[in-house]
Amino acid sequence: MQQVIKAVKSTQLSFKHYPILSAFFKQYGLFEFFDSLLPKRRHHDVTHGQCILLFVCDCLTTRTPLYLYTDLLRDLDVPYIFGPGARAEYFNEYTMGETLDAIVKFGEDKLFAKVLEHLRQQVDIDMAHLHADTSNFSVAGEYYDGGATPTGLHITYGHAKDKRTDLKRWALLLIVNAMGIPVAMKTLDGNSSDKKTIIEGMTALKEALQAEGMAEVASTFIADSSFYTRDNIATFSGKWISHAQESLNEVKQYLAMEALPFVESQAQGYSTYGLDSSYGGVDQRWVLVHSDQMYKRQVNTLQRKQEKQLKDASAKAYHLQAKTFKCEPDALAAAAELGKEWPLLKAMEPEVSTKTVNKAGKKGRPKAGEGVEIFSVSLAFEKDPQAFEDACKGIGKFMLATNDLTLGDEQILQAYKQQGTVERGFRFLKNGDFQLTPVFLKSPRRIQALSFVMCLSLMVYSIIENQLRTSLAKANETIRIQDNGPANYKNNAKPTLMKIFAMFDHLGTTSITIAGGQQMLIQTTLPPEVRKVLYYLGSPYEQAFERSI
Repeated sequence: MQQVIKAVKSTQLSFKHYPILSAFFKQYGLFEFFDSLLPKRRHHDVTHGQCILLFVCDCLTTRTPLYLYTDLLRDLDVPYIFGPGARAEYFNEYTMGETLDAIVKFGEDKLFAKVLEHLRQQVDIDMAHLHADTSNFSVAGEYYDGGATPTGLHITYGHAKDKRTDLKRWALLLIVNAMGIPVAMKTLDGNSSDKKTIIEGMTALKEALQAEGMAEVASTFIADSSFYTRDNIATFSGKWISHAQESLNEVKQYLAMEALPFVESQAQGYSTYGLDSSYGGVDQRWVLVHSDQMYKRQVNTLQRKQEKQLKDASAKAYHLQAKTFKCEPDALAAAAELGKEWPLLKAMEPEVSTKTVNKAGKKGRPKAGEGVEIFSVSLAFEKDPQAFEDACKGIGKFMLATNDLTLGDEQILQAYKQQGTVERGFRFLKNGDFQLTPVFLKSPRRIQALSFVMCLSLMVYSIIENQLRTSLAKANETIRIQDNGPANYKNNAKPTLMKIFAMFDHLGTTSITIAGGQQMLIQTTLPPEVRKVLYYLGSPYEQAFERSI
């Protein structure tokens, strides 16, 4: 006869995708690594390594204020995720705040470099091409300096890339490899100059690689036009590829040239024209690139600009017609001046009209010979096809430059095309799916530590995603994931980890208390596609979900 167990209490506890992140920390020894570098100064029931794991879990789900972490964990299977003995109340705001303080005391950029050095001993992180860029993040609040030392993070008004000019901000330098894995980071003042900070970060990473004695001292650094200044290219001793600024006269000259012998690139929609240059006293290879997609996009932009000019010009011409002038030359001069404001339009022949009005102070119709003649002018505009055609001649092109003269034009283009990886990294940090950007910290020092957590989260995310995609490619396999809409599923050979995490959302544990106080745990059965994901991630991740209950 089957025995029926009567439950006194039943509790649902979720664990979602968090065991994947916990398995990553265990696989690469990050718990011990962080605890060795950031020892506890006071007694707490959880380590800095466990707190950093919680920060990463939170960053890759939703940003939570420090004082709400305990509430966040109450519905989670905490011992399963963070280790035996861990409890929700241990992760309070004081414990989590002390971890942030320990990070900034060690130095967030130095700690990140240590993490990279530790992981590179176990993970193949390609350092051949390193992409550098900066971005900034806005914060709500005053953030007074309060006598902070000059070395502290200065949160202030700066270039508002998010258009929020009313908010103060801090900046972040990020360097990633070709796979989008962060290899260096540095927090910057909100009003810092990209031209100065980007070369400082590149130089610091290059020196760190040289100190390790790695072969990657020959890494090629790739940056956007903020790097390309006379001082920067002359100062930086490493190899680089950059986007030469269109404002340079030498670049303008080639952008305006027609009928250059472009060579079709292996990259679809691109063609190149190479030349030698010694701009800034540095021997370089310049590559003028024509992009079909860029050309179409800029033509559409010009068309919208022409439409707007026609609308604005017509409005100004209407108001011009209401003005009066003392003589015909003045009226024609005003029309001619207005016609110069719209380079994509053609001004039609102005029409001048006259009428006689009373002198100032007199009323009624003027008597013969007593009135004053005044002039008005009407002007019409139309689109100028020739001006539009001329404006299209210099678009769809950009200039790349490198000091590595061993590279061919095709290699330079292919390397620079990967610059989007660092830009995707910043979009990841700022997008609405993973709420990494809301900041609930009052201390600039803790915001420095938060920047480390954000970049570490991106590093963990990128490594796991690349591991999964590599395993799927080797086995020629796909993962069936939800695409757009609840009923829209498709097989994907390169799934994003965000989509993979969504497959784990409803996983959890049921805790049942029976008579006598005995407790039973029942874990959600893993769906076949989830088991497939864990299989291709590797045995450490499979074992993380093989819980003996």
